[in-house]
Amino acid sequence: MNRYTKYISVLFVCLVWGGQAFSQFELSVPAITKQEFFNPAYNSYKEYVSLNVMSRQQWYNAGVDGPKVLAANAYIPLGKRALGLGTTIVSEEVGLRSVNTFYLSLSKKLRLGTDAHLALGVGMGVQGESYDRKKMIHYPEVNFNRVELSQTNPAFTMGMMAMVSNFFMGISSNITVSKNDFDYKYLTGFDGTIGMVKAVNEDFVYKLALVSKYYIQNQIKAGQDGKLDNGYVSPILDLSFHCFLFSSIWLGTSHRLNEAQTFTLSARFGKVKKITVGYTYEKGIGSGLNRYDTQGIFLSYNFLKKSSRKKAYFKKRSVLYDTPLSEYLY
Repeated sequence: MNRYTKYISVLFVCLVWGGQAFSQFELSVPAITKQEFFNPAYNSYKEYVSLNVMSRQQWYNAGVDGPKVLAANAYIPLGKRALGLGTTIVSEEVGLRSVNTFYLSLSKKLRLGTDAHLALGVGMGVQGESYDRKKMIHYPEVNFNRVELSQTNPAFTMGMMAMVSNFFMGISSNITVSKNDFDYKYLTGFDGTIGMVKAVNEDFVYKLALVSKYYIQNQIKAGQDGKLDNGYVSPILDLSFHCFLFSSIWLGTSHRLNEAQTFTLSARFGKVKKITVGYTYEKGIGSGLNRYDTQGIFLSYNFLKKSSRKKAYFKKRSVLYDTPLSEYLY
């Protein structure tokens, strides 16, 4: 390993160790979004500058002010050392709570073999949290001026992304160090994805993926007898099937266990497909507020100079892949 790889590896280990010693708040994004907003290593396989913007409105037809997310992500490759610089901004509104997170990240891509690659990414930044006091309903004798409703804390993120032949796997986590909650002794949770890509021919490629999101959070449930029961929030599991048609159109669906059936349509435009515009619709199939629907839009712009599609060979089989599979991950 060269010195850049050593630096990133040491920093990655330190962040994991630090996450077990300090408290943290998780990103509040209430369901699965695009992985590049969570995993600082996810964009590492791009050999071009890219910009991503996403907007999401949860439970928009529930008649309540559901959670809203507005996020932006940028990635810049640095020279020929397989290094990359990324920045991510996530603005969330969940009820009376607003959370704004900013990360600046560095990633490194490693070649492990002819058809095996591994990327590591770490980032640091800040997270600001505040509450809308004007909308709070409380007893007159309660004085909120003595309560710290707004705070800003250091934030860290880390992730890995691996590609072997036509398989990929990624995992990431984030840490926000807070002086208020030093009782927690674990990482707050993980976002992950695993899947495979198959090129049937030049005009038809399909992708199977399992996306998971698990944060260690307590929840209280009221039974039919009126008794309260303590437990943990179940992990979110999202099994998806997407097709990439004519090098231009993404069409797919995914099933989020006990929550939603999601439908996604996006299209690439331009001579070398620089612009991608997409729409996501989630049909609520769960209980409570999860029976309502969610919608979102996203926009990507890639500063490509020419088409990145190349002929590559994996396991002695001729398949139409980018080098490696990043052509089919975004």
